[in-house]
Amino acid sequence: MDILQYTEFFSDLFQMRIDDRDPSTLRDISFDLRKLAYNDSSCIFQVGKTSVAVGIHGPVEARTTLADFNGMSVDVSVRPPSSIPNHSHKRMETILTEVVSRAVIRGRYPYTQLLVSVEVLSDDGGVLAAAINAIYISLVDSGISLDFQFCAISFTSINGGVFVDPNHEEEQKCEASVTIVVDVTSNNIISIYQMSGEMPITQLSAVVSIIPDITLRVQRLMKSQVVPS
Repeated sequence: MDILQYTEFFSDLFQMRIDDRDPSTLRDISFDLRKLAYNDSSCIFQVGKTSVAVGIHGPVEARTTLADFNGMSVDVSVRPPSSIPNHSHKRMETILTEVVSRAVIRGRYPYTQLLVSVEVLSDDGGVLAAAINAIYISLVDSGISLDFQFCAISFTSINGGVFVDPNHEEEQKCEASVTIVVDVTSNNIISIYQMSGEMPITQLSAVVSIIPDITLRVQRLMKSQVVPS
């Protein structure tokens, strides 16, 4: 199913989107680099009204308990707007640590540690995808060696329709939501994270079928300001 077929397939659901976007439309994306002090690289990333600030420090010499001859250890911390992390933020830390650990060529940095701080400035949906994309941009800017280039995209299922890049209200009323991490060079899916509910295989297949188009649009937006080395 290409993007045109996807859009036509869900055309009768257009009126269901709260902000009048069609099912496959992304919110506006913008970001600023190197605005955070005391970091080797940083990115303030905004998609719609969702905003995250990511700071990267390192590689630095690892603490003795974390030192690993085989490669760099990764430490991700997430701070929500309320400053009181809950279960969802702890899960977010786990997911982000996994994504970074897979993407970075850790073997090039033995006995070191990479510190990644994520502050959620505002959450109007898609905050995990926003954090992943901000981390990617920060990693590229820092010059750390990556095994692959990546981006993340969120999807929700509402009343049988599948929607790209949901806002907070859509996430609250959806039957299921997923965040997908994609290798932007090959369009291979790196990970699929079920954030709520369980998306039926038919809807997940529809999501997978439009990944190349959506990924290309996200990549173009990010490349407009930073070009991977």
